[in-house]
Amino acid sequence: MPEKRKPNILLNSKIAVGICLAVLFLLGLALVAQGFIDTRNYRDAIIDAVQKQTNRKVTIKGNVSVSLLPTPTLYIPGLELRDPASDKPAPAASVDLVSIHVTMMSVFSDHPRIASISLDHPVLELVRAEDNLVHWDWLNAGLLKALADNKDPGKAVSIEINNGRVLYHDTNTDKNTTIDRINTVASNGSRLFIGGSFQLYGHDLKFSFNTNPESGKSSGSSTPFQLNVSSGNKNTLAMKGAMDLSKDVPDINGQLALEVEDAQEWVQAKHQEVAEEKDLLPQLMNFAKKTKKEKTLLPLKISSDWSQRGLSIVMDKVQLEGMNSAGGGKIQLAWKEWKPSIQIDFKFPTLDYDPWKELLTAAFARKDTNPYNKVYHGDDELPENPLPQNIEMKLNVAADQLTFGTQSWQDTVLSMQLTDASVTVNQFNIKRPGDSTLSLFGVISPSATNDLRFEGSMETKGKSLSHMLTVFDDSAISLPETGFGEFFARSNIFVSAAQLRLSEADVELGELHLNGGLVAYFDAKPRIEADVGLKEISFDYFRDAWRERQKKSGQQDFFLKFDKGMNFNWLKKLQPTIDFRVNVDHFIFLDRSGEKASFRVYARTGDLGIYDINFVYPSNIMKGHFKLDVTGEQPSVDIALSVGTLNTDYFMVSPIKPVASLADDGKKLEIIPQSNIFLMAANDDVEAIVPPAPATGIDDIAEKPRNKNDAAMPGKRWPESLIDMSWMNGLSGVVDLNIGNLTHENITLENLKLQANLSNDLMTFKKFTFNYWGGQCTISGSMFGGKVPGFSISVSLLNAHLQQMLKELIGRDNIVGNVSLTSSLSTSGINYLSWVTQAEGKMALSGRGVTVKGINLPGVVDAVSVSRTASDVVNSVALALGNGSTTFAVDGNINIKNGILRTPGIRLNADPVLGNFMGEVKLVPWTMDFSTMFQFPNLSSETVPTMTVQLSGPLAGGTIRTDTSSLEAYVTKRIIGK
Repeated sequence: MPEKRKPNILLNSKIAVGICLAVLFLLGLALVAQGFIDTRNYRDAIIDAVQKQTNRKVTIKGNVSVSLLPTPTLYIPGLELRDPASDKPAPAASVDLVSIHVTMMSVFSDHPRIASISLDHPVLELVRAEDNLVHWDWLNAGLLKALADNKDPGKAVSIEINNGRVLYHDTNTDKNTTIDRINTVASNGSRLFIGGSFQLYGHDLKFSFNTNPESGKSSGSSTPFQLNVSSGNKNTLAMKGAMDLSKDVPDINGQLALEVEDAQEWVQAKHQEVAEEKDLLPQLMNFAKKTKKEKTLLPLKISSDWSQRGLSIVMDKVQLEGMNSAGGGKIQLAWKEWKPSIQIDFKFPTLDYDPWKELLTAAFARKDTNPYNKVYHGDDELPENPLPQNIEMKLNVAADQLTFGTQSWQDTVLSMQLTDASVTVNQFNIKRPGDSTLSLFGVISPSATNDLRFEGSMETKGKSLSHMLTVFDDSAISLPETGFGEFFARSNIFVSAAQLRLSEADVELGELHLNGGLVAYFDAKPRIEADVGLKEISFDYFRDAWRERQKKSGQQDFFLKFDKGMNFNWLKKLQPTIDFRVNVDHFIFLDRSGEKASFRVYARTGDLGIYDINFVYPSNIMKGHFKLDVTGEQPSVDIALSVGTLNTDYFMVSPIKPVASLADDGKKLEIIPQSNIFLMAANDDVEAIVPPAPATGIDDIAEKPRNKNDAAMPGKRWPESLIDMSWMNGLSGVVDLNIGNLTHENITLENLKLQANLSNDLMTFKKFTFNYWGGQCTISGSMFGGKVPGFSISVSLLNAHLQQMLKELIGRDNIVGNVSLTSSLSTSGINYLSWVTQAEGKMALSGRGVTVKGINLPGVVDAVSVSRTASDVVNSVALALGNGSTTFAVDGNINIKNGILRTPGIRLNADPVLGNFMGEVKLVPWTMDFSTMFQFPNLSSETVPTMTVQLSGPLAGGTIRTDTSSLEAYVTKRIIGK
C-alpha cells in the first residue's frame, strides 16, 4: 500500500493568499475606476431626457453615484417632476431612489446599454386643478409606445417598482383617492409584460398585462393584449383585445368581463364608514328614515364589447346581472379636457332598487376617514357636495318591473342628466297597481349647506289613493276605501334633506276638490305641516259613500262605528308626524249647511287627533275634539263635542222614522219598524202602535183589552236580537258631550251632558244629565259589555211631566202634573228581553199637583152625600167617578225584580180623600194588576168609608173595576141612623 503524501500546507496557504490579493486588487481597480466615471454627465443626460419626454421640470435632490460591483448601477436619489407653471409644493411625480443597471461591457462606452431599472417608492400625484382640469398630459402614449415597440429580445429592459403609490387629488373638493403598495415587474422585448400587485380601498389586487399573448398576433400597427386584475377568486376584471399604438392615444377594441363579490365595498373610500343615508329616491318618496339592515353582499357581473377611439370609450352590448336585477344596454364614456362625460342607456326587465340604493348610499356617504382627505372639524365646515362636480352624465333607464322594498312598480322610466354638480330629471314615471301613476320632473342640486334638494313639479292620478300612498308607506293599503278612491293631484314640489314642500297644489278626491300647500320636515322624527283652504265642501260625502256601500251589501251598520275588529295598523306604522290646519268657507256637515269651519288634524305613530273643531252654523256653533291612541294594549279614544243639535239618523244607513198609514177599513197599510223599546207592539193591530185617544171617563178606562195578543207579547214588545256592545270590547277612552238637542228616532233629549270613562268593557258615568218629559234626568253608575252586557245605575228624574211620560210609555195622556223619581236599577242579558226579565232595583217617587182625568173623587163624595139608598150609591158613583178629575199628592216606593214592578203602597193624598195604590206591572207580558183603596174621612162615620178601584190587563188598555160596598154601607147606616 503506497504511503500517503502529506499535504503541503504552506503551498496551499500561499495560493489562498494570492487569490485574496488578486480579488482585492481587482476590487481596488474597480473602486479606483468608479472615481474616474463622470456622474455629472449622467445626471445632466438624465435630466435632459426626462424633461424632453415629459415637459416637466426635473429635480434630483441627492448626488448621483455609480457602483460597478456587484452589477454596474447608476443611483439617482430624490428624483422629482414638477409643473413649471405651478407654485404648488407637491411634485407631479417623485421617486425616492432610481437604480439603473447597465451591462458591464458598456459602462465606459458613450452609449451604455440599460439592462433594468428599479424605482423605490415612486409616487405619482394627479391633481385636478382649480380650472377643473387634470394636468397629466406628460404621461403620454410615447412612454408606453417606447416600451411596446422594442421587439429585440437582446435589448429587453426590465423595470421594477417597489412600494409605489398613485394619489389623485381634487383641489376643488379637497378629496383624495389613492392606490397603495404598488409592486410591479415589467419587461419588454418580443412582448411587453407588466405584472404585480397593489392595494385599492383596502383590497389587495394582483394584475398582469401582456402584449402579443399566445392567442394573438401583431398585425401592422395593431398589438394584441390581455389584461387581468383580481382580488381573490370572486373579484376579477378581464379584458382582451388589440390596441393601435401608432396614435398618441391608443385605439383599443376588445371584450370586457367584470365580476365582483360585493359592489358596495368597491365604491366606498378606504376605511370609510356610512354615517347616514343620503339617497335621492328615499328623499322624494319615503318620509320614514330607513333603519339600517344587516350587511348583505351585493354581487355584480358585467360583460360588454369595448371600443376606444382617442379619449372616447363605447361599451356596447352590455349585459348586467346581480343585485336582484338583470338588464342590458350601452355605456358611452368620453373625456372632455380630461373631464369624464358618460351616457348610460339601459333597459331592465327586472330591477331591484334596494341593493342599488345601498350602493349609492355607500358611494355618496358623507363621513370619510381616508387619511389623505381633509377631515372637517367644527360646526363652520360644510360637508362636501355628494354630486360630483367634474362629471357629466346622461342616464336613461327603463324597467318593466321595479321592486322597492315590498312594493312593485310597473313601467318605470327615468331620464336624467348630471352636469355641474346638479341633476336635471327630465322624466320620472312609475305605475302602481290600481291604475295609478306618478310623474316627476325637475332639478336636483346642492343647497347652501351642500345637502341635496329637488325642485320641480309632480302629477299623480289613479283609481285608488290608498294604493298610491303605499309609495310612502306600505300600511296605507289598510286605509278605508271611502275618500281614498279615485284621485288626481298636481303640484309644485320642493324636497331637501330637511323638508318637503308642496305649493300651488290642485287635488281632487272623488268629488272633493282641494287647493293649498303642504310642508313636510325630515327631522329625526319626520313631520308634515299644511295649511289647507277649502270652499264649498260637503263633509257628508264620506257618510253618503258609506251608505251606498252598506245598501249594496245589505248591511245595517253604524257610520264611524268603533270595535275591536277595526284595523289600526296603518296608524301604528305611521312614521311622520302630521299637522294639518284646515279652513273652510261654506260647508255641509251633519246634513246641515254652515258658513265657516276650521279644525286641526294631528297624527303621529299610534296617535290621531282632530282638534280645535269649530263649525259655525247659522243658529249655533259646533266645537270639540277627537283623539285616537293605539299605542297601548287597546285603542283609546278621547271625544269632546259641544253642538246645538244632533240627530242619530246621520249615522244610520237608512234613517228610521215611525210612520203608520191607515186604509178606510182601519187596517194597516204600512208600518215602518223602529227600535223604541217602549213602543214596540204586536204587528197586527195599528192601535197598539198609534196611541189611543185621551181617556175622558170611566167607560174609556174600563174598555176591553185592545189586542187579543197583549197577554202573550214577549217576542213582540221586547226585541230578542243580540245587543251589540262590540264598541266597548277592546276599547278605552273618555267621552265629554254637550248637546242642546239630541234626537234618536222619535226621542229628543234636551241639554244633554255626558262625561264618561270607558275601560275593559266598562263604561262609568261620571256625569250624565239631560232633560226629558219636561224634567231633568241624572244618571250615575256604569254599563258593561262582553258576551252578557248589562248596567248598574242610579237614576234621578226631577219634575217630569206625567202626561208626556205616560203617553209615551203606555199611550195615555189623562194624567197631568209633575213627578220626581229616584231609583237604582241593574240588569244583564244578551238582548232587551233578558234585560227586562232580569232587571232588579228600587224606585221612590214623589209628585205634587198630579191631576187624574176620569177619577173624580170630589164628585164621588158629593154623590154619596146625596144618595138615599145603596143602589143610588152604585149608580151615582159610577156616573160621578168618570166625569171630572182629582188632584193628588203622590209619594211611594216601587220594587223591581225579574221584570216586575211591584209597589207595597203609594200614598195618594187628595185632601181630604186619602188613597193607597198597590200592585204590580209585569213588563213581560206588559200587563198590570193594581188596587187602590180611597178613604173618605170627611164622610162622618165611626169607620172611615172606603172605595176600592182595581185596574188590570194590558197597560195600553186594561179593565177597571170599582168596589163601593163600603160607601153603600155608609149610606145605609146613615139612613138607618136617622
